[in-house]
Amino acid sequence: MKKASIYYISYSVFIFCFMILCNNKLSKAVVFSGIFLLLGLGSFYINKNYLKSLIFLLGFCLPINLSFYYLNYYPDRNIAGALVGWKFTLLDLIIFLIIIYSFRNFTSKIFRKKINILILVYLLINIFSVNVALDKYAALFEVVRLLKCILLMYAIITTFNSELYDVFVDAIGKTIIVQFILGILQIIKGGNLGLSFLGESQRVFRDGVTGLEKGMSGTLGHPGTMAIFTLFCLTMLIFNTRLKNRKLYILISIITIILTFARTSIILMCFIIIIYKITTRKKFTLTYKKLIIVYLIAAISLVGALILKDQIGDIVNRFIASDFSNQVDGRGEHSQLAIQIYNNRESWSYGANNYIFASQKNFPNHYSLQHFKYIFPVHNLYCLYLVELGVWGMIIYIALISIPIINWFIFDILKGKKTNKYLITFAVWSIVIMIYNFTGWSGAKDILVYPMWIVLGLSECFSNKVIN
Repeated sequence: MKKASIYYISYSVFIFCFMILCNNKLSKAVVFSGIFLLLGLGSFYINKNYLKSLIFLLGFCLPINLSFYYLNYYPDRNIAGALVGWKFTLLDLIIFLIIIYSFRNFTSKIFRKKINILILVYLLINIFSVNVALDKYAALFEVVRLLKCILLMYAIITTFNSELYDVFVDAIGKTIIVQFILGILQIIKGGNLGLSFLGESQRVFRDGVTGLEKGMSGTLGHPGTMAIFTLFCLTMLIFNTRLKNRKLYILISIITIILTFARTSIILMCFIIIIYKITTRKKFTLTYKKLIIVYLIAAISLVGALILKDQIGDIVNRFIASDFSNQVDGRGEHSQLAIQIYNNRESWSYGANNYIFASQKNFPNHYSLQHFKYIFPVHNLYCLYLVELGVWGMIIYIALISIPIINWFIFDILKGKKTNKYLITFAVWSIVIMIYNFTGWSGAKDILVYPMWIVLGLSECFSNKVIN
């Protein structure tokens, strides 16, 4: 306990001094270092182990965007989901500490996997894209983030086991409860809670809609982003049957997704639940307890439907009527626009993290008029990466996110092994994010980029354990 406390106090003092040297305000330095110290000591108190406390912090802090700039070329601005300033986050600090802890094991395990070739090629494509990028700083920022993600993935491969995985999943269960509470408070207040320093948006609801359909966003900036992150948490939680508070975490996750009113995520949530039921099916036995639960769910659903019948009717009508079709058509047009931008390229790509610059170059008049389709990234991540990284960059990205599916297919199906709950968990999430990427660009944001590489690392880690 004493040794870990010294570690966390030392890290907090270091980050405080670093922030002051980078001309950050004293108050911001105190808040950043103070929150890290409290979370670190609290995590160690819960887990009684330094590495477990770091893994817990990794899961808990995924949706928290506590950060500061140490160099800033584009103040307070994001481009295509990647940070466009030398921005250091609380999550970066935790990732750095995990990488340092696992560094001693890198040489023994890091070069065993064939995916290293894919990762190396993907990294090289991103690096070479800096040379052709319209804005080289923006492309370089993406390369730096990619390097962090790759190192985190290898740290996970070398350090994780089933016990640490349970710690990680328990942490994301707890962080979803926190996000749920913040979202409910946003709904009650009718606006933000003044937590912008944690990543909360000034506009926490959807524009142009009323009632519960406005959604809630916690510290994730947008209801849609909160929904897809909660889907990630639900996937990790629903297949992990060893967690003490698993049912509570799952219930809160489902309610959170519903309250975000993100239609794609709600459909994908149903898909996850169905896959879980299929892969864990067993003979059903009716008991009084189960019968009571069924009646309670039916009664609550009926009362809720009566209370919210007008809003539910409006939402159903909007879902099946013009708004839904307009969104489909609008996103289709946006994708066609991205393909047009790609076809107008002067080199093999426009550079990593350069989609908005490419849109501005090809359509300066529309961009200056702030038309939605020209000032925001295309709502199709594959088209986004086609523009930024070219055909091969997009293909290798798809190959990387497919690896957990391939691992599950090989070990659970081709080799006829007993269904592995870990491998199927990571495969289901990969399927979900592959589908979701057709409808949005959140997959390029930190909140989904880090989980992608975490899941890739976990899939490789537990594939090794199946082999051995």
